[in-house]
Amino acid sequence: MTMSQQINLLTRRRTRKSLAWYSIRGVALLVLALTSVAIWNEFTLREQLALEKQTQKSIAAAKAVLDQKRRASGLEDADALAKASSAMRSRLDARRELVGLIDKGELGSLSGHSGAMSVLATISENEVWVRQFEVTKAGKSMVIVGNALSNEAVMRYANRLNEAFKAFGYQFSSMELSREEVSVGAAAAQKADLIKFKLY
Repeated sequence: MTMSQQINLLTRRRTRKSLAWYSIRGVALLVLALTSVAIWNEFTLREQLALEKQTQKSIAAAKAVLDQKRRASGLEDADALAKASSAMRSRLDARRELVGLIDKGELGSLSGHSGAMSVLATISENEVWVRQFEVTKAGKSMVIVGNALSNEAVMRYANRLNEAFKAFGYQFSSMELSREEVSVGAAAAQKADLIKFKLY
């Protein structure tokens, strides 16, 4: 008995060719896949660049509109804004001071002096007429100037004024009287005495 073994050398060569063929195909597929990814990335990058350019144009247009509005309103830069703010602040401070003076009564009263004038209009005295009415010392005192036919009429009028103006805090404590001769009659031949008074 003899043993023999057969070796087929051709089969191995085919295996090597198949393996090389699969390797080439794999490399070709890998190159194709990488090329496809590169093309896709370039396409996406171009879209993003186009979108970025469009966004930059929109930003530039919005900035131009904002600059135009800023110029139209006269506020071109931060310095102009600071100057306008400072001017507004100084006007506001001046108005606060004015309101403070009004609140203190140094500039009169916001309600005015109509109440005092109404009371003055209701007080009458025979032989007395008022020519001038003045509120002084920021509404803290009054001066009344007028004419009368007698000193007694002025005294009665002053007493009535003091009673009526107690509610307002006014007190007429001083009086000036002067006598003046006035010509009366058709030919002005007759003279009459006229009393001029000032109450304060």
